[in-house]
Amino acid sequence: MLQNALQSTAFVQDMHRYIREYGLEHPERIPPERLILFDEAQRAWDQAKIGDFYTRKLPHLDNSRHASEPHLLIDIADRLDGWAVVLALVGEGQEIHTGEEAGLAQWVEAIRSSGKSWTVHGPTALASLFTGAAPFLAEPQLNLDTTLRAHAASDLHHWVRLVLDEGNLDAARPLAERLRNQGFPIYVTHDLGAARDYVRERFGGEPDRRYGILASSKAKNLEEFGLDPGFQATKKIQVGKWFNDGLQSARSCCRLDTVITEFQCQGLELDLPIVCWGDDFWWEESAWQMRKTRAQALVRDPFRLRTNAYRVLLTRGREGLVIVVSRGPGREMEATFEAIVRAGGFEM
Repeated sequence: MLQNALQSTAFVQDMHRYIREYGLEHPERIPPERLILFDEAQRAWDQAKIGDFYTRKLPHLDNSRHASEPHLLIDIADRLDGWAVVLALVGEGQEIHTGEEAGLAQWVEAIRSSGKSWTVHGPTALASLFTGAAPFLAEPQLNLDTTLRAHAASDLHHWVRLVLDEGNLDAARPLAERLRNQGFPIYVTHDLGAARDYVRERFGGEPDRRYGILASSKAKNLEEFGLDPGFQATKKIQVGKWFNDGLQSARSCCRLDTVITEFQCQGLELDLPIVCWGDDFWWEESAWQMRKTRAQALVRDPFRLRTNAYRVLLTRGREGLVIVVSRGPGREMEATFEAIVRAGGFEM
């Protein structure tokens, strides 16, 4: 998305391509950059994921080079004479893919095993994590707790945490009401057409506004809406154009005829997203449930990843959120609709 907006790949590079070139294919090369910025650093791939991915991509390489992304990046930086900076931006509850569950411990181990003298600067809360790995300088300013998105964003994250993590729908309801009073409404409906009409009317005459449809990559029940969030369908979407193009473009999110998933929208924002709730995650009695898949055998905590997927989907908005829940099949989706209403979702 940034490459498309800047019309340049000079400052925003593909991390996998960078690691492939300097970490795996040509480990003797010294990169021109002294500053490496890794967004969502807690989601860095572990050694097993690197091994699986690059064994398929680069089967001719010696697999002894496989290591976690933090190890590979620290090793790349170690080749630079004088100095290097690795800026790791860390979020919470954003792990949504296999190989992303090891967290910050990988960065600690990468620094501990480095042959160079590293110093870590970070928020006070992370100081104990790096004990014995490197000198740690606590910098309270590096605790990035001031949102630039919207004044209501912190309340939204709290609402999502109450709903998804704690399942405390009654405690979430007052927060939803406060968000609504602050100009951040949370709507819920069975009617995707009504959701489309609402966002088009709300932002009519404002060509710079961005709104679009999001859904879980595991949802299997969105055919009634004419949507397919599966891999084969969504891989054809040009994400940069989807986010950046205006309404006149057939590729724009504002056309409201295509859907992207948690993998494509993570870290990005819309003025108002329409989230189509899938049958992969539903409310039953007093807790969330998820559909089991064969791929779960490869994941340490599949429920955590599915919860985080919905956390990503529900927190992409700057000025509101519309949740669309299908009417079936089965009782599960109606129970999910009722749960969102109980948590303060305003029926459209």
